[in-house]
Amino acid sequence: MSVSLTVMTFNLLEDQAEDSPNTWQARKDLCVSVITSYSPMILCTQQGVKSQLEYLQQCLPGYNQMGISRKGSEDTSDEHCTIFYDKEKIGRAVGWDGCGEHGVVGDMRDAWPSARVRKNVSLIRTYHGFKGDKQGVVEFLKLIFRALCLCWDRQTQDLHVDWILFRGRSLIPVSCEVINDNIDGRYPSSHYPIFSEFMLPRTVRFLEGPTRSGT
Repeated sequence: MSVSLTVMTFNLLEDQAEDSPNTWQARKDLCVSVITSYSPMILCTQQGVKSQLEYLQQCLPGYNQMGISRKGSEDTSDEHCTIFYDKEKIGRAVGWDGCGEHGVVGDMRDAWPSARVRKNVSLIRTYHGFKGDKQGVVEFLKLIFRALCLCWDRQTQDLHVDWILFRGRSLIPVSCEVINDNIDGRYPSSHYPIFSEFMLPRTVRFLEGPTRSGT
């Protein structure tokens, strides 16, 4: 029997000005509602600050998290690229529990040497900060212009800026959904979350975690 693996991206977007209709206070319950309704095994967040991540952890007791600030593991003030993972299905089975703050990186230039590999499973969560000359920036923006859904503009419902990329014969894509859930026109983020489901072949199994005492 094949095993299903579900993954979601979620741009938390650090808190807005107090007079903005899209403050974290106004969005946080919707964010949790979207996450829990899809219940991804792996949740890859970006642009989350410490207070936001602490709130998500409080509301998602079935998940553990790993990640560091873009300024390094000692910093708590900047945005984080943090991965939440189902501690029963992923933490015990794949071996991520207790792996510390490695493997979650902020910028593309840091991604490859810092990738966390556990039992032939690699997960790289990046926040792409472009670095280049002025002309390079202009060309870069031309390429992504049509996919921008920033500033809470929802006129382009079929476009999105975040992606889930994969490589390897063991991952078989089953479905992918751009999540545009909203309440009265209020969205959880300026980016549409992305949800994907993969099937692992029958020869692949999650390792069984240690049996808990009393069970």
